[in-house]
Amino acid sequence: MKNNLATEEKLSWYNSKFYVKVCCGSFDGNDFLADLVESIGEKLKNEHINIRHLKVSGEGMDGTACKISLLGVDYDIEFDSRLGEPCIDLPVIINARAVCQAKLLNEIMDEALDEVAKKYNLDTIIFFTEYFDMMDKDRI
Repeated sequence: MKNNLATEEKLSWYNSKFYVKVCCGSFDGNDFLADLVESIGEKLKNEHINIRHLKVSGEGMDGTACKISLLGVDYDIEFDSRLGEPCIDLPVIINARAVCQAKLLNEIMDEALDEVAKKYNLDTIIFFTEYFDMMDKDRI
């Protein structure tokens, strides 16, 4: 039990809910989310940070959902499901745990989202973001 607690103390948590919307036309939500997860993984790896858990999901207007997991920066992303149609907008949820400081994890997530949203010409509306160290009593 002590080893589990010692490991958990080193983890930071990140949770976010946001919405992306294309200005005109549509976009491939599966590609957007895959690019986002890959960007996050690359940025973490460049900082010598490993991810213990990263889940990204987006829900399409047709009732289908894209769910992607990344279980470590040296692993490939895994699709649990895919969107059925191109998107004009997409609500997204990200949940992550990584071995780094919470503030740095948040900065990496923000940078990856900004870059990938620009690539797809998407506007981003953040509804909720929280990030904290596991043993942090003053959660942000």
